[in-house]
Amino acid sequence: AGDGDRQLLAKRMDQADLPGGAVTVSGPHSEVEIAELMRSHDAFILFSWIETQGVALLEAQCSGLPCLVSRVGALEGIVTEGVNGILVKAGDPVDLARGITALVDNYALFNRREIRKLALSRYSDQAVLDSLESVYATATAMDKKGSS
Repeated sequence: AGDGDRQLLAKRMDQADLPGGAVTVSGPHSEVEIAELMRSHDAFILFSWIETQGVALLEAQCSGLPCLVSRVGALEGIVTEGVNGILVKAGDPVDLARGITALVDNYALFNRREIRKLALSRYSDQAVLDSLESVYATATAMDKKGSS
């Protein structure tokens, strides 16, 4: 679900010889539709080679989804192995398969309510505002201390 190149994706799926219905491509959605899609699924996989933070990852966690992600960019700081997801080596399909197997085998250990609660404590509007206010307060205190 997204605004990527659906023709290229269809070509790659054909090349992979996936069984019919194994992958559904649904295109762009509104924010509300994305939230509904995420809540209706069991897990979120972000197998990236390059990634900064990944808003979709934060959305998935706020939906309570256990997440399987590559060890790239800020993703390692967002996903804690065994708590809210699983980390795999970027670009390594064997490790991706291992991670998917681990996710399936250990799925009952992931608490969707706790994943959501942790994500909201870190990434909700209020959490981000509180963090920014703390940074500004620290900077202001340092500035006052330095100018005295």
